[in-house]
Amino acid sequence: MAHASFKRERSPSPTPTSSGRRREKSSQGQRRRSRSPSRQPKRQKTDSHFRQGAGAATPLSACTLCLGRHPHKVYACASKSLWDGSPAYCRKNDKNRLQDPTGKILCSNWQTENGCSESVHDDKHECSGCGKRDHGAQSCPRGEKA
Repeated sequence: MAHASFKRERSPSPTPTSSGRRREKSSQGQRRRSRSPSRQPKRQKTDSHFRQGAGAATPLSACTLCLGRHPHKVYACASKSLWDGSPAYCRKNDKNRLQDPTGKILCSNWQTENGCSESVHDDKHECSGCGKRDHGAQSCPRGEKA
């Protein structure tokens, strides 16, 4: 008996997704999009870097360089004078870090409202507004009043 030669063909199969499930198709043969919650529109950027809605009741922090509480980009402030026109005590170096008149880098945390609790660099705990060691920029008497 002679054997007839039959060519076996593979049946078409749907391609699975990465999770191993088949993708559902709509009646028109197009893939359905997943139903995800609608996205919120992006907020427009403003020149202000302060929280929206804070209002006038919340005073702005003092800039660590000019000690001003007026709205400005404090991270970019390079003023050589304080908010009142008197000479600034510190300056910023080429890496945007505060330096006292001798060139010593000051602790940035010390200049904040909460101060700095680290004791390993106490020599950097100096006010960027006047140079005194008992307070930081937010409590400096030379700063603009809130």
